[in-house]
Amino acid sequence: MKIRTRPFWILMLPLACSPQDKSPSAAPESSSSGVGLNSELTYYADIKPILESNCVNCHGAGGLAPFALDDATSATRMHRAIAASTQSRSMPPWMAAPGCQDYENDRSLSEADIAALAAWSQSGAKVGNPADYKAPPARASGLSRVDREMTPSEAYQPKAGTNDYRCLVLDWPETSTQFITGVGVIPGRPDIVHHVIAYRVPQEQLDAVKALDEAEAGPGYTCFGGPLGGGANLPQIASWAPGSLGRDLPAETGLKMEPGSKIVMQVHYNTEHGHSAPDQSKLLFKLDEKVSREAYVVPFTNPDWVRNHTMLIPAGHKGVKHSYSAPFTAYAAAATGGQLAPTAALRVYSTGLHMHLRGQTTRLEVERKSGGPSCLLDIPRWDFHWQGSYALKQTVSVMPGERMTLECTFDNPGAKDVNWGEGTEDEMCIGFVYVTL
Repeated sequence: MKIRTRPFWILMLPLACSPQDKSPSAAPESSSSGVGLNSELTYYADIKPILESNCVNCHGAGGLAPFALDDATSATRMHRAIAASTQSRSMPPWMAAPGCQDYENDRSLSEADIAALAAWSQSGAKVGNPADYKAPPARASGLSRVDREMTPSEAYQPKAGTNDYRCLVLDWPETSTQFITGVGVIPGRPDIVHHVIAYRVPQEQLDAVKALDEAEAGPGYTCFGGPLGGGANLPQIASWAPGSLGRDLPAETGLKMEPGSKIVMQVHYNTEHGHSAPDQSKLLFKLDEKVSREAYVVPFTNPDWVRNHTMLIPAGHKGVKHSYSAPFTAYAAAATGGQLAPTAALRVYSTGLHMHLRGQTTRLEVERKSGGPSCLLDIPRWDFHWQGSYALKQTVSVMPGERMTLECTFDNPGAKDVNWGEGTEDEMCIGFVYVTL
């Protein structure tokens, strides 16, 4: 079933966590890359560097994953699960499809690494000699400096045995206009903090956030779909997932923060493994008084879906497709209240996509005047629990009149129709685009 609407109107954190595999599954077949079995592959010489670069940030002591892979004993015990999950590309959970764009900090495994993990598993997962280990190159340090740290005034105790999405409201302390030029997060409990997204609250939405905060006991309020009810959104300013080190925003760009603002910090707590503990995760910001290019996070979606609930996903249907297209510079001008000019070209630095639990695929692209699409982000295997933003290695320009197109597909095996909404049983289809003039 295909439903298409095209009226005109008008910011992730992938890493290497996997579900626990307790079964002694059969060893996978050889990789299709052409690398065959190699009985000389060992944990210390060949496998430990791959795991350290891509897995132990989550599969380590005190990490979010339910088991560790940070020593020879644990890695060899799980060798079949490692090989199977990397060959299926369910791990590491880098969701962007190849061939669309080149992204910074791409954590997907190379074909050579996938083949090495499979061959090591098939040849018996030999441990080898610790002297053969050579440490992988160190990662970039991330956030270059920290000018402001922000922590909720009260710790929050997540609900046990579930996925708990909590929005915590923080007062912005600066007394003069500042630009956020770098962001980072220090999770208070890295064993249960799955991801963090921070939003700026504009003056006109302060009352709405205050009402949500006061309506629930304890710190913050429940916010599965997003920080505001009714399908409204707040501008994103930061996102984090385990393994992220923080990052500077693109050079000479920044997000404006006015005195008297507030920040909503959405924290996803994964306590499905049975334990919970009070958390006070911390936001880190690099700040500058001036930037060459003020940046904006434009949430791109069909307003008719939001206002009139026209994004129908009928009960019992699979592959339901919804798409929306609009001239992007005009859309962005309206979305920012005229701060961007509809006749000015825009530079795109990063993108993200958002759906809920029934989402299957999603794609964001620019329709060029010269003909043909220009892909920004393609996620052919959507997973709600592994969302993130994807920073482009090279900026993409969008000229006036060129259209942005968003497409999402959904499966609805349930007995009830689904439509746009904030709740767990509702759905969304949104693209987030970080732009400047």
